[in-house]
Amino acid sequence: MWQEIWNPQNYSWNPWALPNFINGSWILLMGIFLFIRRRQTVVYGTYFGTAGWILCYGMAYIAKNPQVGLFWGKAAHSSVFFIAPAMYQFTVEFYRLRDRRKYVLMLYCISILFVLLQNLGGYMISEVKFYPWGYYPVARFDIFMPAFLLFFFLTYIFGLYNLYTAYKRIKSRASTLESQRAKSLFAAYVVSCFGALDYLPFYGVRIYPVCHLFAGLGVVLIAYAIIRYRLMDIETVIHKTIMWVTTSILIFAPISIIMLLLWPWLGSLPIGASAGVIVLSFFAFLWYYRRLQPRIDRFFQKRKYNPSEVLFKVVSKVSGQEQIGGAINSLTGELKDYLYTRNLVVYIQDEQTEEYKLAGDRGYGSA
Repeated sequence: MWQEIWNPQNYSWNPWALPNFINGSWILLMGIFLFIRRRQTVVYGTYFGTAGWILCYGMAYIAKNPQVGLFWGKAAHSSVFFIAPAMYQFTVEFYRLRDRRKYVLMLYCISILFVLLQNLGGYMISEVKFYPWGYYPVARFDIFMPAFLLFFFLTYIFGLYNLYTAYKRIKSRASTLESQRAKSLFAAYVVSCFGALDYLPFYGVRIYPVCHLFAGLGVVLIAYAIIRYRLMDIETVIHKTIMWVTTSILIFAPISIIMLLLWPWLGSLPIGASAGVIVLSFFAFLWYYRRLQPRIDRFFQKRKYNPSEVLFKVVSKVSGQEQIGGAINSLTGELKDYLYTRNLVVYIQDEQTEEYKLAGDRGYGSA
């Protein structure tokens, strides 16, 4: 089976798959960007799950036989199972809803259960149907698929409720920009939900599933809200984006070329040997990334600063915070963005003991 999956002869060009590859690749790249630069928001889980769903459907469309199409259809829904829990976790972590963290692990465990039911038991998807745009999975009309849909939408609704309660909480005491950010995230969450309309062909409706573009738009709005309403200097955003794109090209381009050259040979190996090569390639990629990334950072960090100007910008943005915890988080975030520091700590002197205590840090495992 694996040899069929990796065999290029089992795929053919299909223009219907192009929107999936473009949208899915864009979402994946944004997920990698936020994983590197805004890891503490954990929003990258939503991006990776959404990208996996869209890209795997694109692979099913270009498949030339139903067995390969079924494999990619199952892979797509293995990603779908984690989208709603990932979005729920994002709302919990982004607004520090600590009392609701206990539900996150439970939601992921339920998602894993659905993955096992689908891939080991075939209870969710067992066949594909050929439409004008390519192969598309067909849902089994038993108890498990309705149970998953109920789980998916309830988790989504609870995520919306988290955003709503967070907005009500910060509306009276937070800055105007924080309130606008909460509104933008709520709108992005609602827009993303329309991506679920791609389930219609799942139940035999012959409509080309293009609603994944709503999911793409939603994740773009989430990224915009995180960047724009986090009060980041637009010049800094552009500068760091150029740095990230350069890093991505220098890192992923050679890796992609090597994988394309080795693809036919990898498909001819036994499954154990293929897995071993993939694992070794992953560690080689990490070594290459860790060696190259600091050099690129040092190159872009040569930009000169006016210390007075930077201090004025940072103070003006931090002064809008009413609580010391929020002010310190803003201070560490802004300084890290402006100065491109990999690690940063803030100590506050205790008035009674005159000892310095750690108040905040960035880069030491916290972001």
